[in-house]
Amino acid sequence: MYLNRVAWILVFALVMAMPVFALEHTVKRGETLESIAIKYGVTVEAIKSANPTVNYIFSGIKLEIPQIVTEKDNYDEDEYRNEVVETTVNDGISVNYSKKQDSYGAKAGNNVFIDFVPSIYGVFSNFASSGTSPKGTMGFGVDMAFQFVAGDKIGFIPKNYYIEGSLGYSMRGSAAFPMHYLNLKISPIGYRYGIFDFVLFANLGAYIGYSPSGIQTYRYQFNTNIDTGISCKVGIEYGSLGLSVLYERGFPNVCDSNLPLKNQIIGVSLSYRLFNIK
Repeated sequence: MYLNRVAWILVFALVMAMPVFALEHTVKRGETLESIAIKYGVTVEAIKSANPTVNYIFSGIKLEIPQIVTEKDNYDEDEYRNEVVETTVNDGISVNYSKKQDSYGAKAGNNVFIDFVPSIYGVFSNFASSGTSPKGTMGFGVDMAFQFVAGDKIGFIPKNYYIEGSLGYSMRGSAAFPMHYLNLKISPIGYRYGIFDFVLFANLGAYIGYSPSGIQTYRYQFNTNIDTGISCKVGIEYGSLGLSVLYERGFPNVCDSNLPLKNQIIGVSLSYRLFNIK
């Protein structure tokens, strides 16, 4: 009887001596599951088990950290760093990566993430013209974009700077001059900034476009020219979902009519960050 009491006392003392944590961790920019696990001395699998409904993490999401922690759960850190880790975060971008992570979550010596970001948009479209302005029309379009995002500072390029390239189709023009329009956009200037649970972003670039079907009305048909111009976008992203305002303005005449017609649109775009390919 006496020995049983002593055993229970020893077990109770041992449990009480183990550090107990009842806390939440809010994921910050650049953190990975690996860096969070090392910070609290647990394994990635322990965090995943404690958060079964979390499929991927992003800036601002809250994670439950396992409550009882021993000597970093007796795992070997060097061996642990070589494991393939399937989820990380970079300002709302879910990323697959593996082996030798640096403190920012990017691959050591290879700090560029490539994301596929398709979008749909609705626009008010018209032709800018000297002397007169045709009646505008509502249009729509789709873009298939790839973003090259700096996961860390690279030379003079700051972290979260990005370059975007996209290929798309839209219905635009004016009420009297509708156009089926194919375009290629390159935006070499872009930046993302995380604030609370959101990410603000903006980019500036150029586009080249063409209407293969020409411009046809009930009275006339015009041959189209290759169109070039500027493109800019400003928006906000939460998780993988983004909402932005876009503007495009062309420089040359879009067709061979006697009336100078220059492409111009302003609209709202809805995007979704589907996956990361690097």
